[in-house]
Amino acid sequence: MLSSRSERLLKTLDRYLIRETLTPFFIALGLFTFALLAPPMLDRAEQLLAKHVPLPTVGLLLTLLLPQALGVTIPMAFLTAVLMALGRVSGDREGVALLACGVSPMRIFAPIFAMALVVAGADLYVMTSLIADSNQAFRNITFRFMAEQSEADIKPGQFYENFPGKVLYASGTHPEGGWAGVMLADTSEPESPAPTVYLASRGKLVADKASRSVNLFLTEAYQYTAGKDSDTYQASEPADDAPLRLSIPADSVFGSGEAINLTRGLAELRIPDLLKEM
Repeated sequence: MLSSRSERLLKTLDRYLIRETLTPFFIALGLFTFALLAPPMLDRAEQLLAKHVPLPTVGLLLTLLLPQALGVTIPMAFLTAVLMALGRVSGDREGVALLACGVSPMRIFAPIFAMALVVAGADLYVMTSLIADSNQAFRNITFRFMAEQSEADIKPGQFYENFPGKVLYASGTHPEGGWAGVMLADTSEPESPAPTVYLASRGKLVADKASRSVNLFLTEAYQYTAGKDSDTYQASEPADDAPLRLSIPADSVFGSGEAINLTRGLAELRIPDLLKEM
């Protein structure tokens, strides 16, 4: 049985080893994470700022990239911290003094083993859950912002031609969102001798994450379809006051990046979901 004085000395030893390990651990963690993430974060920040993403949103999106590096840098930082702490103890001959006092090596390393379990648990959580959730949150925020930004790019009084095969014009904005006084010319049908023209009192661009689609809704839309002779048009009135829905290629709104697909891919799946996929 150890005396109370010996127990106090061992507790002091534990606190000393923990303190000597934690400080270099956090320093190494910051340095390794910065070195690993700096190039991709700078590239991603440049892309986001080029699309006029607000700085707070850019900061949030870059923060969501941190778990991708932490899964690797946490064990690297802990290994570095343990080597530095034990090297300090060995260099000052403190380990020899403890062994001479009858303290076993296993007892000396007890706080290191306890910290290793905590770090392993944290790294396991990062690898199995946090990375997947952060990746999905990054894509959700990107999807939502790009949908809002695309709608904001359509200025009243200007022709918008970025949708393939479509030219959109809005005379003003609607108080409830979207545009008022919308004209849409659709040239996506190659067999039609002239574009199909839609005149609507209101228009709105809606991104549907569930179906991974982008739709243009036109309220009170009158459709004018070209006949066999391009000089004549057939007019159709809106039915039952239901808005007319026109599908917009998602690539034209979000680009060809992975942010289009909002369902979880392999990089966003947790362990149980990966097992189901297997």
